[in-house]
Amino acid sequence: MNERRTASDLVHELYDNDPAARALGITITAADTGNVRLHMPVTPQMCNGHGIAHGGYVFALADTAAAYAFCTGGRPGVTTHSSVDFLAPARSGETLTAVARERHRGDSAGSYDVSVEAPDGRLVAEVRIHGRVPKATRAKITTEVVDSIAHLTIANPPVNCLSRPVRRALLEALENAEYDPAITAVVLTGDNGTFSAGADLAEFDNGEGLAEPTLHLTIAGFLDEMTTPVVAAIRGVALGGGLELALACHYRIAASDAQLGLPETTLGFMPGAGGTQRLPRAVGIELGSNLILSGRRLDGTEAHAAGLVDGVGDDPHEFAAGVAAVRPLPRLRDRSVDRHTGEPLLAAVAKATSRGPLATPGASFAIEALKAALGPFDAGLAREFQLFKELADSAEAQAFRYRFLTERRAGRVPGPRPPAVRSAAVVGGGTMGRGIALALLAAGIRTQVVESDPERLREAIAAITADLDRSAARGRITATEASTRIGRLSGAADLDELREPEIVIEAIFEDLAAKQHLFKDLDRIAGPGTILASNTSSLDLNEIAGATTAPERVVGLHFFSPANVMRLVEIVEGRSTSADVLARAAGLVRQLGKVAVVAQVGDGFIGNRMMDQYVRQAMLLLARGVPPERVDSALEAWGMAMGPLKVLDVVGNDIPWQARRARYGEASGGPEWELADEIYERGWLGRKSGRGWYDYEDPRAGSPNSELAALLAERANADPQ
Repeated sequence: MNERRTASDLVHELYDNDPAARALGITITAADTGNVRLHMPVTPQMCNGHGIAHGGYVFALADTAAAYAFCTGGRPGVTTHSSVDFLAPARSGETLTAVARERHRGDSAGSYDVSVEAPDGRLVAEVRIHGRVPKATRAKITTEVVDSIAHLTIANPPVNCLSRPVRRALLEALENAEYDPAITAVVLTGDNGTFSAGADLAEFDNGEGLAEPTLHLTIAGFLDEMTTPVVAAIRGVALGGGLELALACHYRIAASDAQLGLPETTLGFMPGAGGTQRLPRAVGIELGSNLILSGRRLDGTEAHAAGLVDGVGDDPHEFAAGVAAVRPLPRLRDRSVDRHTGEPLLAAVAKATSRGPLATPGASFAIEALKAALGPFDAGLAREFQLFKELADSAEAQAFRYRFLTERRAGRVPGPRPPAVRSAAVVGGGTMGRGIALALLAAGIRTQVVESDPERLREAIAAITADLDRSAARGRITATEASTRIGRLSGAADLDELREPEIVIEAIFEDLAAKQHLFKDLDRIAGPGTILASNTSSLDLNEIAGATTAPERVVGLHFFSPANVMRLVEIVEGRSTSADVLARAAGLVRQLGKVAVVAQVGDGFIGNRMMDQYVRQAMLLLARGVPPERVDSALEAWGMAMGPLKVLDVVGNDIPWQARRARYGEASGGPEWELADEIYERGWLGRKSGRGWYDYEDPRAGSPNSELAALLAERANADPQ
């Protein structure tokens, strides 16, 4: 009969299989159920230049004590989250004592208080560690050793966010590699063709985002102190915390099409794991501040030219083998930033940034952190984290995180992600059809524009081609890319010429009978696997789908004009729309790089229903004689990207007129819309006609419409109120 193992047996067994603990010199002095006492000597290698131990080593001791204590309670394998308070410095030559005591035990997990003390009784740190039952799909780091090089792979689908379980596993894997004498170098990469998209923003609202092990201090600090070189091999994206992790590595290599950036300020946030300190040390303060404040991404080739990465397209294993013996190890923290250049530059940037009404909450905080990068690294890192924490707790940043996470959830549909769309057709060569075609071409999709009038078809193809040529001339895309997109474009004057597209998007004028007739023809011509999508902005999708024999393949894709620029697309789920078609439509919107919102059939869906209300109020102001430019400027100062009357001129004043007629008939929705009706009847359709609520002698910028000013004054004088 097997002898029952004691708590001490369990802890010592765990210790025997824990090379990281042994490498740190940790020893067990006591172990019983729910309580563990460990010792660890503080060596010079664990300390900074002043002989003070790095917090990561102190936390590693406390974390090990808690892990062993969980084991004594019969709970091996739980995952944990923690909070830590560093109370006093630990010094080289001291032996620290960590005592873990069980605080609470629930049905499936518990919590421990861990105190770390110095020999003189000085309390160095207090850590509270809470246990949770691990999920079957727990995020992890996989390790494979090939020819003395450890390949660590972040595996947290879909984009390898650095959630707390990932950070724990990463720190453990790095410790194992550092303390294994057989390992000469480490390659850190991500699974599924992605390095890491950064932090899980939801964790900053549930307390996990700054729980140990932190990225900014514990993991990056450990990387700084490693004696084994670490190479970040970047494929796909390295964004936010993902790039900050790479910046803390000794070397970085990237695929030529990789995307590297710090987009936090565009989300109302700021880099908080060393990004404001290491990026300027890598690429200089001018480019570094530009990348941080704009959120702009660099591809691998651009990053290499800027000095952000050490190689492009290199084989990670061969690169790591080539640098395994190079000493000293390069660390960005050891570089300095030119203060003489940086101070006047950041002063000018701060002044320019403060002027914009749309400046995000994170911009001013990021500038202050960048100013700190001009001084010593450790002081700058501490200042960055102080600012980051203050910003993270602010109402503005919480609102931006809410918006970001809500946008991601709004377009989610159940089921696996469908394959990318390769071919599409757009029926209708007007303003909306051209914009949709441009968006499809930009996503690498072969696009056929169908327009029954040959002259209108020629105009549509010419307009799309001209738009791409202008983009190349302005440097937005290369001439080669413009030529490639034009090569994907074709036209047809008859539906029978459709080339078996995977999806057909209808973009004709807003008339129910016309759309029903078109969908009846598409039902006959398009193959059974082709999605039939309508760009209707207000009509009943169910009535459109009813004209087909297969309403399950009909879905709404309501783009907003100009469709190649505006990010929002409403995916309208009809009564019969199948789950597969809905998922494929959502996949296409993601492929276009746009934000999807799933809506049900209803008057105006979501966006136009909201827009109707504030445009209605704008019309009431116009009726009182307030000029369009005052209405728009007030709303833009409040935070809108574009005032409602400017939006109407971009969309075309004929589009909402048609929608009102379809909804209200001749009444057109009430007296507040009378001015809008007259604008339409005068042919003032907006930018496309050269006049609308504004004049467009310069197509790029509107100026006050003098005839409209006289009309407003006349109406205001006639208003009895």
